[in-house]
Amino acid sequence: MYNTNINFYFTRQDSPEYVVSMHNHKCYELVYYFSGSGYCKIGKTDYNYDENTYVIIPPKAYHNDVHATPCNILCIGFNVNEATLPTGSFKDVTQNISRYVKIIIEEFTERKKDYLSAANSCLNNIIIEILRENTETVGFSSYSNALENFIEYVNENYLTSISPELIAGITNYSYDRFRHIFKHALGVSPKQYVLNKRIEHSKKLLSSTSLSVTEIAYQCGFGSSSLFTKHFRNNTGITPQSYRKQMYSATIFSAEQSDYDQR
Repeated sequence: MYNTNINFYFTRQDSPEYVVSMHNHKCYELVYYFSGSGYCKIGKTDYNYDENTYVIIPPKAYHNDVHATPCNILCIGFNVNEATLPTGSFKDVTQNISRYVKIIIEEFTERKKDYLSAANSCLNNIIIEILRENTETVGFSSYSNALENFIEYVNENYLTSISPELIAGITNYSYDRFRHIFKHALGVSPKQYVLNKRIEHSKKLLSSTSLSVTEIAYQCGFGSSSLFTKHFRNNTGITPQSYRKQMYSATIFSAEQSDYDQR
């Protein structure tokens, strides 16, 4: 059993217009999305989420939240001893996390005797499930060299053409075999991994430059702006233009909030 302590708890229904600007906590935060879609930035990395996805944010990590659609969420801030949790967004495929999360909501809603102890007990079970699922996902140690070689190559060359033949040469496996290994280990296909890197880079260009969507599309390895928009929408739930507007709104919000805090 892990020694857990809930620091804060709340549920919320957010509209796409609701802006959660960059902030941090001294403890872990678990955000469970019962419905909705969007992305959050943790440190310098963007993580997508949709229905039945949970996000884990480590202590002191700056993060935000941008909704593409209305979101029904639960947030729990907590401390845990003797465990290091993975960072990022994870699909609750088995619904085991959801089952314990719903009990926590019930405990905080009814507030029966020792409800906080009961909620912490459920949180402990959630941590066990998270660590168990993460260990299974990160497995396949015998293929670690091929995985590391591919990831290292992609991280340095994701804006160039990466064909199945090239992947086979990098990993010394047939493409079909490596695709199975990679997807089992990381949860996405090699092609999707490359696409995610390109989308991540495009987000930086959309939020920090005045380049047109067409220019960004070609810089990020897409053959046309329409293809870029299609993949961007599939990946994030919104168009590149909408993303740019939301990032602009978030920047204005953060600046205004900062000015207000200094009053």
